[in-house]
Amino acid sequence: MGALVICGFAMLQDFSAPDATQWALLAGYGLLGALGNVLLMYASFYAPAAVVGPTQYSQMLWGILFGYVIFGDRVDLPMVAGIVLIVGSGLLTLSRERTKGVALPPAVAGKDEAALAIKPEDETEAS
Repeated sequence: MGALVICGFAMLQDFSAPDATQWALLAGYGLLGALGNVLLMYASFYAPAAVVGPTQYSQMLWGILFGYVIFGDRVDLPMVAGIVLIVGSGLLTLSRERTKGVALPPAVAGKDEAALAIKPEDETEAS
């Protein structure tokens, strides 16, 4: 919270309100982010978190790609080391659980007792 207040005061002298194009970009980013979250929650009805979670590793690849294409960023050694550690630990965990035969937990939000995330019943099942 302190960083927000300090940075807020620091930017006051250079603040400029977004123009229409920037507002449209901000709105588009917000809508796409919300859609991604809804789809991720919907995926949790059908698959355990241990399966849905690792797909978020692709965010690193998209970040690197967009950073290179849009901003001209280059991949350096610390970035590669971090990526290898994060992706490697996830793959090692998944591999270890599969070789030990550890059963994946059930889907997170697919349970009937999840009051805020109950999947609607099919009309053919209700009859």
